[in-house]
Amino acid sequence: MMERLNIELPDSFGFVTDLDVRIYDVNIGGHLGHDSVIRLMHEARARFFGSLGYTELSVEGFGILIVDLLVQYRAEAFHQDSIQIKMHIPAFSSRGCRLVYQLVREQDQSEIARAQTGLVFYDYEKRRTVSVPDAFRVKAAEKDYC
Repeated sequence: MMERLNIELPDSFGFVTDLDVRIYDVNIGGHLGHDSVIRLMHEARARFFGSLGYTELSVEGFGILIVDLLVQYRAEAFHQDSIQIKMHIPAFSSRGCRLVYQLVREQDQSEIARAQTGLVFYDYEKRRTVSVPDAFRVKAAEKDYC
């Protein structure tokens, strides 16, 4: 039997945003497609950075790169479902952090998916990774995002 990967969820999430499943998010099976889950996560991540006064290309002068992605699917979601996406930073490294996501259908509180991305901060001009900006750490902590 294949061993399942496991994503540990935090006790609480500081950032929450709502997104709807659009018709083009639905695949041939009639439910939310895996590629659309990643797009919804991307939109949530953009909103997450926006809530801190940043964009993904401008965090104290640097951008971010996604270096890994893990998704666990738990239940189906369908066209017009409203999905609550919760996010948390469980850990920092010297050059980046992990983001944990939980996608929950608002109508019945079913967990649709949980996911994790690793990201590093990146100087696009010099084409190299950089240290996590201190101001980013401070702002994330002030909002209880970590």
